[in-house]
Amino acid sequence: MMVIPVVKLLHFGQVGSLLDKLLAVDTIIFVASAGLSYAAMRGVKSAILEKYADQFFMLGLFELALCAVLLAFEII
Repeated sequence: MMVIPVVKLLHFGQVGSLLDKLLAVDTIIFVASAGLSYAAMRGVKSAILEKYADQFFMLGLFELALCAVLLAFEII
């Protein structure tokens, strides 16, 4: 979440707005992963929920890495 203020501080314009949106979606993905992980610990169908939690977590990591590359190399 620290990246969003840095993007606003550096004045990236339209690119900053896109990065803000990507990072907001990434936050939602990580929250969904955490919720699924908690449900897997508490629920009956824990294997299925755990699989989805892992997939959401990996998707979140991939998107976070993508945002880091876009920000570091100023690709967009």
